[in-house]
Parts: sequence; structure tokens; C-alpha cells
Amino acid sequence: MGKDANNQSLNPFLKFPLPNWKITYTGLGKLELFKKWVNSITLSSNYTCTYNISSFYTNTAVPDLNEYDYGTEWIRNSLNNNFIPKHSIDQIMIQEQFSPLLKVDVNLKNSFQANFEIKKDRSLSMSFANTQLTEINRFGFVFGGGYRFKDVKITVRTGGQSTRQFKSDILVKADFSITTNKTILRKIDQDVNLVSAGSKITTLNLSGEYSLTEKIILKAFFDITINTPYISSSYPNSTTEGGFSLKIML
Repeated sequence: MGKDANNQSLNPFLKFPLPNWKITYTGLGKLELFKKWVNSITLSSNYTCTYNISSFYTNTAVPDLNEYDYGTEWIRNSLNNNFIPKHSIDQIMIQEQFSPLLKVDVNLKNSFQANFEIKKDRSLSMSFANTQLTEINRFGFVFGGGYRFKDVKITVRTGGQSTRQFKSDILVKADFSITTNKTILRKIDQDVNLVSAGSKITTLNLSGEYSLTEKIILKAFFDITINTPYISSSYPNSTTEGGFSLKIML
């Protein structure tokens, strides 16, 4: 944090919660420089954080003093001469997410859409039962694009010589993403840092949608996911799927 450690409180109970935020800015699309080509440009960022203390109990041997300062315990256990803290806590967890850290959505006048997104999050779990810190880090980015084909006509034979014509837009989308995640076990009392799990995940998603009516949507899709682990006990694998779906809204 760039601060003197001697001036930091060790009290696990925060007096004031730290802020979360969500920011969205759409002003770029209104500039004369971009008005000729784009309908809208949206920049966004979102941060959320959760700090959680699991079950704990208060030691009655420690006086309930307002000036009690964590880290300067003075009462000892008569059996092993260890210091007795005011509160015995099993686990403390911190989960924070930049989802997204930065996202850019561009909607062009020629019906082309593009987006770029960076995501980052981590989870810290400190267990005082075994003095171990479990840290999970994730980082990923997404490139996406789409195009809307307007007023596409489709003729469907309904039986015999009867036909019915549909007219709607076809929305084609493509997303490519790479996400890395690692789980690190940090045994503090042994000064050991071990990567216990983690992988690099690459995905490609292709889809096309056509609305037969306002409540009937036909979709074709193709998805592929490639998983490359960071540890030798796991093996690389991939999943590929594709097909059609019919969505009916009642």
C-alpha cells in the first residue's frame, strides 16, 4: 500500500467499508470526430469487493477494553505461554472483482458492432487453523464483434403448396476470449508457495439469430473451448459443440 507498516492497525474488524463502483461513459460517441461513423461508444468499469470474517469467539481472559490494540497482546496462556488474542477467528476471506476492469462497446452506423473487455479478479482466504493463505487469481480479455443483416426474407413451406414469408434481421456474433487462473497455496509458517491448480482457457463462440416472430427466435451456434492446465497432474482437453435452438417466449 506504500504506507509505513508500523502505522497500520491489525484490527480485523473494519470501521468503515471500502467503496465499490460502477462507471459508464457514453460521451465519446457524441464528439464530432466520431459522429460520422458511430452511433454510440460506451466505456464502462465495475469493481466489487467482499470482506468476510467467519465464525469467531471472544476470549473472556482478555479484558473488554476500548483501547485494546490488536497485535500488542499482553495476556499469556499459563500452559504454553502463548499470547491470548481478544478474538479467535477461524478464517478471513477477501473477494474482489474488476468485472470489467475496462469494457469498450462500439456500435457503428454500418450495423457493425465491436467490443473489447478486460476482466480481473482474485480471492484470498486466510485460515488460522493451519496458517495457510489460499489465493486464486484470474485474468482474462474478450474480443467480440457482430453484424446485423437487415430485413432478410425467408420463405417457409407450411404444407402442400402453402408458404409463409418471414422478414427480420439476422444478428451474427463472434467472441474470442482467453482467461488464465491460478490457485496458490501459501504456507506462511513454512515459507512455501505452491501452485495447486490453474489453467489457460481459450474460447471461441459463434452465433446467429433470426426472429421468426416477436416471440419465436431461431439460433445457430458453434462453440469451442480449449483448456491448458498449469500443473502436471491435469491434462489438456477441449470441448466443441454446435447446433440449432428454437426459443419460444410465452
